[in-house]
Amino acid sequence: MIAAVFMPGCEHNELCYDHTHVTELNVEFDWSQAPDADPSTMVVHFFRPDGSLYRRVEFTQRTGGKVRLEAGEYRILFHNGNMETVYELGNSHSDYALSGVSRSILEPMGREGDAPRPPESADQLIFSAPDQVWAGSHSAIEILPGVAGQTVKLTPVEATMEYTVEITGVENLRDDIDVSAAITGMS
Repeated sequence: MIAAVFMPGCEHNELCYDHTHVTELNVEFDWSQAPDADPSTMVVHFFRPDGSLYRRVEFTQRTGGKVRLEAGEYRILFHNGNMETVYELGNSHSDYALSGVSRSILEPMGREGDAPRPPESADQLIFSAPDQVWAGSHSAIEILPGVAGQTVKLTPVEATMEYTVEITGVENLRDDIDVSAAITGMS
């Protein structure tokens, strides 16, 4: 009797046995532009022609793998995954971005709060130095229905830069003094 009260909204849908509209795509990463890169995972975003996100796939091999997709046209954005100081924003091709993690300028020293800053940078956000990012895009691919062996080759390039800043001539600096700094205008 209780089951009858909670079950009146059940709807029967027929199972789809015709999967010709779904095709297996081989995704290969060509590391010729970043031969020393060794990411633990690679993330690929497949977007519809209108820019809407169709699917996010994370490969556990740097060489790529296989994915099953509906036949059709796609635009692709890709980058390495498993990063601690970089996260994904947006869910369409036009607003998708990778962003750094916001933090306090004193956080690297294990302190809370914020230090005084020059007026021109007082309202700017401070971000952690990003993890190394290898990324790229593929402008258009058409996946044909029922065609085996389709492959897309994606070539990641280094998307982050490393800068070394040397500060010299500081008086009264000792080993027991903590120093933290941020450089404005870098992004």
